[in-house]
Amino acid sequence: MDHNSGDPLDTPAILLMKVGSHGHEELASIVRRKQEEERAIGHTFWGYGGTLCHPQRVVQVFAKEAAARGQGVAVLFCVTRSPYYGDPVPADQYSVNGEHWEDLPTEARVTASKSALVLSNLRTCDDTLWLDGYRVALGPSSGRALNEYFRFRVDKAAAFAAARSTENRTPLSISFKAELVAPYAISVRRRPPPGCRPSTRTRR
Repeated sequence: MDHNSGDPLDTPAILLMKVGSHGHEELASIVRRKQEEERAIGHTFWGYGGTLCHPQRVVQVFAKEAAARGQGVAVLFCVTRSPYYGDPVPADQYSVNGEHWEDLPTEARVTASKSALVLSNLRTCDDTLWLDGYRVALGPSSGRALNEYFRFRVDKAAAFAAARSTENRTPLSISFKAELVAPYAISVRRRPPPGCRPSTRTRR
C-alpha cells in the first residue's frame, strides 16, 4: 500500500497494533467474524498475546488517562506479513481485573490469545499515521517517539500525540481501525478442568 495514498490520521490517543493471520485463520476472515460479533453483542473482543500492552496494567490505565483528558482511544491496525500460528482453541472465560472470571458471550470467539481489546465500529480504511507525531504513553519506554519504538519485533503500542518531527517523518499505512470501549481490555482463558484450582491472578 502506498504510504501517501491514505488520509492522514490526527487523533490524540491511539493504540497501535500489527495484525495478520492468527491461529490458522486469515486476517480477512477474522475481521468479518469480528464485525458479525459486534452486530450480535454490541462490541467485539480482539484477541492478542505477548507481553506488550498488558490489559490491566497498560490498556485500562491508558484508556482511563485518555478519558480524563476528554479523549477517546482510536485503535489502529497495520498489516504484517508475519503469521501467528497459535493454538486455535477458543477461550471461554474472561476477566476485567485478572482475578474474577466470567463466561464469554456465546457469540464471541477469541482464539490463540491471553488478552483481548474491547472494540466498537471495527472497519477497513486506507489511512496514514505519522509515527513521529506520537510518544509512548506508559512503561519503561514512556515518552519515546513511536518511529523509534514501533519497529522490529515491537507489535503494539499505546501513545499520545506530541509535536511532530520535522527531520524524521515516518508514515505508516493503517488498514483497519476501531474505537476502544469500556472495559477497554480483558484477560481470557480456557475454563480450568474440574478439580483444578488455578491462581485467580493472571501472571503476564
